[in-house]
Amino acid sequence: MVKSVIKAGHPADEILKTADEEDVDMIIIGSKGKRMSHIFMGSVSREVVNRAEVPVFVIKERVSH
Repeated sequence: MVKSVIKAGHPADEILKTADEEDVDMIIIGSKGKRMSHIFMGSVSREVVNRAEVPVFVIKERVSH
């Protein structure tokens, strides 16, 4: 099942708290990060990946030319 939730607060904290509350199997998150040194992840997606207790699937923003 897929469920969308809207909450206020620090994004990474709220994503991780909600994942725990909802007992999710996986977190899917988008990333707009463009820095090579951080494997193209933005700060929120990087923090979620580093702190999550479940698998995290990061989807990079598609750049159109």
